[in-house]
Amino acid sequence: GEQRGLTGWLQQVSVAASHTRYQHEEVEGSGEVGTTFTSRGSDLRAELRHAPLGPLQGVLGLQSETLRFEALGAEAFVPTTHTTSQAVFVLEELQTRAAVLTLGARLEQVRVRSDGDAADATEPRFGQAQSRRFAPASLSLAARRDLGAGWQASATVGSTQRAPAYYELYANGVHVATAAFEKGDASLPLERSRHVELGLAWRQGAHAVQAHVFSTRFASFMALDATGADVVVPGEDGQPDSSVPEYAFRAVRARMSGLEIEGRTHWVVGAWTLDGTASLDTVRGDNLDAGQPLPRLAPVRLRLALEAGAGHWTAGLALRHQAAQNRVPATDTATPGATDRKSTRLN
Repeated sequence: GEQRGLTGWLQQVSVAASHTRYQHEEVEGSGEVGTTFTSRGSDLRAELRHAPLGPLQGVLGLQSETLRFEALGAEAFVPTTHTTSQAVFVLEELQTRAAVLTLGARLEQVRVRSDGDAADATEPRFGQAQSRRFAPASLSLAARRDLGAGWQASATVGSTQRAPAYYELYANGVHVATAAFEKGDASLPLERSRHVELGLAWRQGAHAVQAHVFSTRFASFMALDATGADVVVPGEDGQPDSSVPEYAFRAVRARMSGLEIEGRTHWVVGAWTLDGTASLDTVRGDNLDAGQPLPRLAPVRLRLALEAGAGHWTAGLALRHQAAQNRVPATDTATPGATDRKSTRLN
């Protein structure tokens, strides 16, 4: 809901609320349900736009979130958890002769609670009930300036903090989707980083291109890293035992830097319209404590697409390519590249 056109210091009020219920079941080969995963989440967000204070205009906001996650069965690798967070934030914009300046700030209170093992658990893994409280604070300052002839430059600096997620704190079991034994750490601190980003964009009619480079330095980064050990998993229904690699969530000093380029164009050729898009992104991450690459980072990715239309018909071609990822820690595994080609024709 939204109310506009208010008088006085408050000019506009916007409120958004949502509730999500999710469930899925892992079915064994016998047809029996082995594990049931459920989550219940609610989100409430309110934004208050204030009257301009000279050249300064912006919004104040409140946000509240709740999440309950539960996994019951043999493949549960996280206990039942409850996450609640409340936040206040402000986003202000100042128009100057040289540039448009934007200041953002956010303060949060986060609680992550684990129910631990059930009283009748046959194989206790999660220990007693426990909870953690966090108070993340984030701040950013951005500037953008028109350079003329369709060009615009931008720069952003900021400091960001994030509370660990429930699985980063309390996981302790085989994550079947990743074929790994994942171990959380209930003593993890806030994830803390400082970043800088530079951007350059050009737009002329239906043609546009933009590029961004960024660098982020983490005082503590939540890395899911292979420990080098294997965990034996008992077989089920007479199957032999197997082993999976062990991964652990750790807070490490880290650095990431990357590049993103995106462009689009539109042409009219006779009765045909042609729309082309292209994007390229790459990121490099290093664990500064271990002197090795960060695990599980995306490789160089490229996407090209062309769509043609005439009358009621459209046809398209798209290519997505990801390069091989060979920058992995010594205890991890490199992955080969892959290319996906797709064509469509619609009436």
